[in-house]
This record gives sequence, structure tokens and C-alpha cells, in this order.
Amino acid sequence: MQDIVIPHNFRPENRPYQVNILSNPARFKFLRLHRKCGKTALASNKLILASLKNRGIAWYVAPTYKQGKEIIWRDPDMLFKYIPKEVLLKKPNQTELTVPFVSGTILSVKGADKPDNLRGPNPMIVILDEVYLMKFAVLEEILLPIAAANPAMEIWCVGTPKPMGRRWAELRREWKAKMEAGNPDYFEMTLTADESGILTAEALAEARATMTQAAFEQEMLCVEHEDDGVVFRGIDRCLIDRAEPEMPAERGVRYRFGIDLARVQDWTALCGINRANFTVDYFDRFNQIDYQLQKARIEATLRRYNNAEANVDATGVGDPIVEDLIKRGLSVNGVKLTEASKSNIITNLAIMIEQGKIRIPRCHEQLIEELRIFGFEVTKSGHTRYSAPEGRHDDCVIALALAVWEIGHRLSPRNAAIPGEMRRVSKPSFT
Repeated sequence: MQDIVIPHNFRPENRPYQVNILSNPARFKFLRLHRKCGKTALASNKLILASLKNRGIAWYVAPTYKQGKEIIWRDPDMLFKYIPKEVLLKKPNQTELTVPFVSGTILSVKGADKPDNLRGPNPMIVILDEVYLMKFAVLEEILLPIAAANPAMEIWCVGTPKPMGRRWAELRREWKAKMEAGNPDYFEMTLTADESGILTAEALAEARATMTQAAFEQEMLCVEHEDDGVVFRGIDRCLIDRAEPEMPAERGVRYRFGIDLARVQDWTALCGINRANFTVDYFDRFNQIDYQLQKARIEATLRRYNNAEANVDATGVGDPIVEDLIKRGLSVNGVKLTEASKSNIITNLAIMIEQGKIRIPRCHEQLIEELRIFGFEVTKSGHTRYSAPEGRHDDCVIALALAVWEIGHRLSPRNAAIPGEMRRVSKPSFT
């Protein structure tokens, strides 16, 4: 034990912000840190240091239990990289995700998606990682009451901003105000990528070039976009009031559809754009329907909308369906959704929403909700991976993104019409 150096395989002096945080004695810390700055490694080492110094319970809490297992337990560059075997009382429990230390402390990985599992015990330290993705009740109803009865308990709230965490943003401001008023129990820090120096100028330039403006501001500059979606900024500016959820096809007008085909528990989503005014004139979503019936339903819809062209997700089961639709004489283009192509179509949709080019009727509540919660993660290689939060769907988002992919700009009234036919363009008003 005398030859063991703690921290182990961790050098906070190489990143001064980590020394600043670790040396601050405040019980309650809110750390708003940019992506890829090493915040989970910092959290791991804080828990290890606390576990060796005291006897008790230490918790690492992720938004979901599954995420906790992936983020800190299974990643070879996280928790176990920093724990020397000599400080373990026995082997970690792979089933319960617990680590027993010679000090008597048990370090556990938890998930905020099962808040009832956090009731009862009296932990000495809790680190909530990616707090903006958690329900605020986890802190307000469970952890703060424990801390009120245990004056030695520490709570760290760590994360990169997400609009879903509006209450967390309010809490951060509250703790910052208490810190600035001289209360030693509270500490707040915001660290942006252009301040930390952790990422190179080239890496920042790459991130700026491959991410939407809102995503870059959020992930790298720690901007709290409280009134917009995670990826799509300016959604409210695109919303219109319209009583009819589905507009009948206007004679002579061109339409473009995006179709995301269901796989297993997902939904098939159809989104039709009026090319004269970029309004969502058709939207449908269904699941657990035989593929033959789905193809018939898709064909009938496209023909009803003036033989509309369509971009269809041709990934996996979608490929033969696209071929069948083409054989039926439909103007269908199969789009393979790889990580790169999905990033491209999502970025295109985000830009169009930011620029207010799309009109979405408020009655399409499922589509709007998916747009608001649609998120992303930055992979170890530095790429952006887009998806819905765990347990949610993104079928509607993909359908809309496919509908406007490579659609260019609004067609002029003359070009929006099918040659040789008259057309009428409705102009819904923004509110």
C-alpha cells in the first residue's frame, strides 16, 4: 500500500481546472463542462479518492443504468484504469456494478432512470453525470433531503448543457449566486472548449464544420439553449396554426416525401412536403403492419399526392421494399443511412429549420416532440452521432429529414407546378 500513488494513472496537474475542482471543499458543485474535456475521468477519480479516504457509500449516477454501465464500467479507459488492485477488498461485482474498497466503502454505478433505487441508503458522495438528461426530481426529492440530514455529504452535478435540463440550468444559476455571495458550501464552474485549451484549434475547427451552430454552441461553448431543441434550433419559428392535420393534394403541385421504414419495434413514418411553400402537408405514422400492406399504403399515398417523388430509408429491410416500389412505377430514391449520411441529412434539416425554411403545423405533435428531444453524442473519434434519447423514437425526424434532403430551395410558382397542369398554392400564416 505504501508504494501505491493515488491518484493512479491520473494527472490532474496536466489540466489545471481539475486541480481547481478537486481542491475546492464545497459540498455542492455544479460543473458545466465542454464535451471531451475529461469530466468522466475526473468524476471517476473523485469517487476513488473519496472511497479511500472515508468509509461509506459512493455513487456514480448516469441518466440510465445502461448508460452508466457503458460509460464508466465497461470502458477500459474509465473507472478501472484508475483503481489499483491493491486498494480493492475483493473483486468488483459485475452483476450489481459495485466496487468494494479496503476502506470499507462500496462504490456503485446507478441510473437516474430508476430513482426508487436511490431511496433508502445514505451515500457520502454522489456524482450525477450528464445531469441535464435527468429528471430534476432525482435531486430535489431524493438526494437533497438526504444531504440536509447528512452535513458531510457531497453532491456533484456534472454535464454539458441540454435543453431538456431547463430546471438544471436554473439550479446552476442558483448555486453560482450562492458561491458568489460567499457561501462555502457551493461551487460552480463553466469550462468552454475555447477557454480550456484541451482541444486543438484543428479539432475545434473540425467540430464547427461538422456540427450545427446550436450543437457546437451547446457541446463546445456550454451555451444553454433552453427554448430550443437539442439539435434543431428555431423550431418554434417554423410552427404554424392549421386546423387540418392533412391537406389534400393540390392539383398540379409537386410534393416530396420522406419515408422511414419500421424495423422491429419502430414506426413507419411518412412526411410529405409541399414544394411550393415547404409546408408539411401530409404526415402519418404507424407500426405492426405487414410489409405488403405498408407498400400498398405508401403507393396509394404517393399517387394521391400527384405521383410524388420520395426518399426512402433503404437501410436493411428497406432495400427490397424500395426495389418493389420502383417496380410499381413510383419515383422512389433509396437512401442508405450510414453514420455519415445520417449526419448529412440531419445537418441539412437543422440548417433549414434554423433558417425558417420549413412550415410545420402545430397539430403534428409527435413530429414536433421528436424534433425537440432529438440529440447526439460525440464519439471517441470526434464524430457526431445523431439519435433520439434512449427509449424514444426518431422515425418522424428521419422522415422529415429525408423529405427535404437535396430538395434545394422553394420552387417558384411556375416550377412548383407539374408541367401542363394548373396549380393552387395555399399560404398559411405564421403566428
